Amino acid sequence: MNAENARQSRPQLKILEQPTNRIRYRYRSEKGSHGGLTGENSSQNKKTYPTVKLENYHSTAQVYIRASLYTNEERPKSHVHKLMGRHCNEEGHC
Repeated sequence: MNAENARQSRPQLKILEQPTNRIRYRYRSEKGSHGGLTGENSSQNKKTYPTVKLENYHSTAQVYIRASLYTNEERPKSHVHKLMGRHCNEEGHC
């Protein structure tokens, strides 16, 4: 098996839709929900959301995918803003 076939046979996460780059982050003091993180193809008439697909996973076991925010740089760093929500911890991991 060559390196390309080995890579293709391992489980991998494929990004189907990136998050939008037009979002106003809220301060923790701004109580309440201000809507979810929308996808880059979202419009006023049709909301889309960041979407991923787990490929080459052949098990019936349930999978949890943890999301975090990182900068879009050559050497990504944890983003200064944190994700918030019911399923997120204090570090912003959801």
